[in-house]
Amino acid sequence: MGRDAGGWLRIRVQRDPLSAGELGIAGAVSVVMLFVLALLYPSRYTRGSDIYGVFTAYVAAKVLETFDHEILALGHLMSGHSLKHVAAALGSVLVLRMLWLRRLQRPAEAVH
Repeated sequence: MGRDAGGWLRIRVQRDPLSAGELGIAGAVSVVMLFVLALLYPSRYTRGSDIYGVFTAYVAAKVLETFDHEILALGHLMSGHSLKHVAAALGSVLVLRMLWLRRLQRPAEAVH
């Protein structure tokens, strides 16, 4: 067998198969957990709410991936898979923008 990534993937899947449903559930649970953590523990930095835009881009990417063929059938211009990559790139841009613009918030003055 060659040294290609596809060969490694075939070996890996044969040893420890995970169904697409199991991977989807694990991905969904992790995103929900991160979303809940973002709600429960607000950022010490400004621009903390930008993370919700990143979550939105992720959910949009998953929806586009799910309806790949249906989206392609709409106009035969782009598939949902291609648009998924656009949504993922947008999420990355939002993270970079958030990190570039954020500043440490000053703690509120203690009232005596």
